[in-house]
Amino acid sequence: MSPKSAILTLNGSWQDEKILRCLIQKGYFHLCADGAYDLLQGMDITPDAVIGDMDSIKKLPDNCRVIPMPNQERNDSEKALEWLIQEGYSTVHIHGFRGDRLDHELVNLNLFLRVSSHLDIFAYEGGQLARILRPGVYTFRGHKGDLLSLIPLSPVEDIHLKGTEYTLEFETLFPGSRGLSNHFVMSEVFLSFTRGILVAVIPYKDNI
Repeated sequence: MSPKSAILTLNGSWQDEKILRCLIQKGYFHLCADGAYDLLQGMDITPDAVIGDMDSIKKLPDNCRVIPMPNQERNDSEKALEWLIQEGYSTVHIHGFRGDRLDHELVNLNLFLRVSSHLDIFAYEGGQLARILRPGVYTFRGHKGDLLSLIPLSPVEDIHLKGTEYTLEFETLFPGSRGLSNHFVMSEVFLSFTRGILVAVIPYKDNI
């Protein structure tokens, strides 16, 4: 069975309309939280489905699937991610996850980390792409001078990084600032590690 990819639009900051339209053109299933539906309609975008308790929407949609989830103990981000896992999706492209409340933003980041063992997380903000990575081998594409940052969420062991200004040769990268603000020196960057979890922030254009 081929991997299933989805777009998840949340009711957060809206800097990434260009990225969203690029993802929609790829034909991915588009799920949005109820609070984002009216914003999408204002951009003449209709998702495939809307999910949530429907308390943040002006009128129930009649042009897409409605997935009501009235549970008030979980936010719409959590409901949406769990629904995607249950439906067999393996990759989710998320935007609109930031907003004007720090607690909401931190909860979203915590949720992304929790579900990253089931979903390959792509999160977009300000023209950048963040991926939560677990042990494996990865290739990123870009152009000379493009930014790449590695943010360990735990000690990351046997990390090997090449194709960047600052390389790593099977070292341990500890939580901290050492992985910030590296740059591509080749069109492809190669990363591998055997233990730990990290966030890679990379240019989105060549990596979706």
